[in-house]
Amino acid sequence: MKPSAAADPNGREPAPADPILTRGLPSPDEELLLRAALLPSEAGVQAWREWNTRVDRDRELPMASQLLFPLLHRNLSRLGCGEVRSGKTMGVCRRIWWANQTAFQALSDVLRIFRDAGIPTMLLKGTALTLRYYKDRGLRPMGDFDVQVPVEKRRQAIELLAQAGWRSKNRTVARLTDAVLGVWHAQAFEDSRHRPVDLHWHTLSHHLTPDADRDFWAGAQPIDVDGIPSAVLNHTDQLIHVCVHGACAGEVIRVRWVADALTMLREEGEVVDWSRLLDVAVRRRLTLPLRRALGYLRERFDVPVPEHVLREMAGVRVSERERAYYSAVLTDPAGLWGGGLHLCWCRHRLDLERRGVTRGAASWLGFPRFLQNRQILSNRELLGWVVSRSYTRFVRGAERRIRP
Repeated sequence: MKPSAAADPNGREPAPADPILTRGLPSPDEELLLRAALLPSEAGVQAWREWNTRVDRDRELPMASQLLFPLLHRNLSRLGCGEVRSGKTMGVCRRIWWANQTAFQALSDVLRIFRDAGIPTMLLKGTALTLRYYKDRGLRPMGDFDVQVPVEKRRQAIELLAQAGWRSKNRTVARLTDAVLGVWHAQAFEDSRHRPVDLHWHTLSHHLTPDADRDFWAGAQPIDVDGIPSAVLNHTDQLIHVCVHGACAGEVIRVRWVADALTMLREEGEVVDWSRLLDVAVRRRLTLPLRRALGYLRERFDVPVPEHVLREMAGVRVSERERAYYSAVLTDPAGLWGGGLHLCWCRHRLDLERRGVTRGAASWLGFPRFLQNRQILSNRELLGWVVSRSYTRFVRGAERRIRP
C-alpha cells in the first residue's frame, strides 16, 4: 500500500505517511494470491497466472499462502481455470475441511453446555465468518473456535468447561483468579481429543472494562448452529472486529483478515453502517487500526469505503500510548523484551491511560503486578529481568560517562 499524502495549500512538502498505516500488510506475492482467490472476474485468473510466474510452486509455500488454497480452488473453478488442481493443493484443502468439521463438532458440544446452563453465547472470528459469510465449512481455515460469554458469566463458564473435561491451556483453572481474568480477554481450553476452544469474555483483546462489550451484545444477531441458538456480531461490528484483529503481527493474520473482510463486503444485502463504525472507532479509540485496514482495502481492492470516513478518522487525535501499542502489536521481534515484555508494557500504559492515569511513576509501580497477573513471568523471572535491565542500564550509562 502506498497511501498518497494530502497536498499542502501552502505548497510545502506533504507530511510523510504514518508508518503504522503501512506496517504488517500482505506482501506483493500474497496480494496476488488474494486477488486470485477472491476476485470474481478475469482479473482473478490473471492474478493467478502472474503469481505462478513469480513463485516456485515446487518449494514449500508459506502457511499464509497455503491457507488460501480452498478459496483459490473455488474461485478459479468458477472462472473455468483448472490450473489450480494439484495433489498438493487438494491435499491442503482436504486437511482444512477435516479440521473444520472437527472444530464444528466441538463447537456444538460447548454451545450445548452453555445453553443448558442458561449462559448466552456469541460466536467470534472463524466460526461466525464461516456460518454467515463463507457458508462452506471447508473454505475458511480455523486453528480453533472462539465463543464469547458475558463478562459476568466468565467464572461460571470456566467451571462448566472444567467439569465437562476441558483443560485450561498454559495455566490451570486454579490460577485463573479474578485478577488474572481481569487482564485477559480470553482463555484457551482443549478437551481429551485435543480439540481447542478460546473462551472469550471480551470481544477485543485490549478493551477489558466491565461494559466494554455492551454495544456489541446489544447489536448482536441470532444464529443457529446445528439446532443450538447462539449469536454473532452484526455486519458493521463484524467488519470492525476483522479489521482490528488484523492489526497483529503474524504471517497468517496479515493475509487472512483481508480474505475475511473482502468475503464479508461481497455479501449481498449487507450494508455497512458507516456512522456506527465511526462512532465505535472514536469511542473505543480504534481509529488507527481501522484507518490502516480500510485504507488498504480501498486502495488495493477498490472497496467503496467513503472518503469522509477515512478523513474523519484521520482527524482524531491518537495518543502516544495508543501509537506505541499498535506499533508493538504490528511487530514481531525476537527476545523476551521485544517479543513479550515490550508489548505488555505498551498494553499496561494504554490501560492506565484509559483509566485516566498518565503519570510515569504509576505506570512503573503497577507494571510488576500487571506482569504477574498476565503470568508472563514468575516472581523469580521478574526479579531476574529487573536486575538484568538495571545492570545493563548502569553499564551503558558508565560507558557513556567515561567515553571521551
